[in-house]
Amino acid sequence: MLNRDKIAKDIASLSEKIFFQQQHHENISPDMWHDMVNHPLFEKRIELARGSFSLARWQDSLTDIFPVITTIPEYTVLAVDGSQVYPDRHISGISCFLLNAGGCLLHYGTKSKATLFSEPQVCIPEDVSQAFSVDLVDLKREALELEVAFQKSLQVTKEDAKTPYVCLFDGSLIFWRLEAKPPEVRDLFLKTYLHLLNQFYEKKIICASYVSLPKSKELVHLVKIGTCGKASTDTLGCDPKYQTFPCQDIDTLSDSHVLHQILAPGFRSTILFSNAKIVEYYPEHLKPCFFYLNVGKEIVRIEFPKWVLDQENALELISSVCFDQATKGYGYPVALAEAHEQAVIKSSDRDFFYHLLCKVGITQKHQVILSQKSLKKRHAAV
Repeated sequence: MLNRDKIAKDIASLSEKIFFQQQHHENISPDMWHDMVNHPLFEKRIELARGSFSLARWQDSLTDIFPVITTIPEYTVLAVDGSQVYPDRHISGISCFLLNAGGCLLHYGTKSKATLFSEPQVCIPEDVSQAFSVDLVDLKREALELEVAFQKSLQVTKEDAKTPYVCLFDGSLIFWRLEAKPPEVRDLFLKTYLHLLNQFYEKKIICASYVSLPKSKELVHLVKIGTCGKASTDTLGCDPKYQTFPCQDIDTLSDSHVLHQILAPGFRSTILFSNAKIVEYYPEHLKPCFFYLNVGKEIVRIEFPKWVLDQENALELISSVCFDQATKGYGYPVALAEAHEQAVIKSSDRDFFYHLLCKVGITQKHQVILSQKSLKKRHAAV
């Protein structure tokens, strides 16, 4: 059992190091932001900068902000989320894991309707890779979310092609976790992900991802370049040369801190384009674009494939649906919250899964052995 008194003492003693100060975000005023990004040499400095971080590009002007249509009378939104049960190393004779894609389909209009669903899938290691490891389960789950989302979207849009429709994902369309994977794993899963995203493109089904409390720093990196006192910025060689430098003051900030005085509720930023390394492997029409949106409770990041920019009113639809969903959900989209509830696998569900596996294994006269540790956890005694 967790020693809560010990935790309370540790937090109290480490509080000054745990809770870092963010007072510097007050210094990034609208006037400072406007002057910096409109400086005649700003774009040139961005172009010439050498850094250990990627620098985003943007559409039109960084100072552009746009009002969102905050009320939309009729639309349909689908949200899909996922979870998993990893293989249990304390059970011998069983080689599989469980994925679950949960979803919520909401229609708003004269006849509003809500549909909840769960799509579990039992998988074996060979379904993922010959060189199986537990962390690949998460990658397989992400593929299942995309697949279920597309199939459900295809069904919905075939049944009703007139009602404005958006498919929402939780998290990023930039598959960051693949950057650190071996090339063969990266290529295997990225090919799958991009194939599924391309199906949205082929059917012209609008999709986007919603990132709550984003930790991204694309705008912070631009501010670093803009506030650098050097003629040309070289962050790769800066740390060893200087004890202090201006951009240290904003190292703890995120893009939402930069925008908190610039974006009022119901407004979005201009469109930005990610230059993350993994994005180099995306085809041009699937490269992720994003904007920041103030939904009232927080500033969120909305990502979508580049092809969406060419679709009439699609950008307005995405921003309006995201804002309306966050408003209806008191700060977080209703559809995403309900999809998460459908996706989550509770401890009782996990116990049921392994109980069923053991039962089927014994019925079919397979040898299923539970470790003594596992048995002890199931039947604790003193």
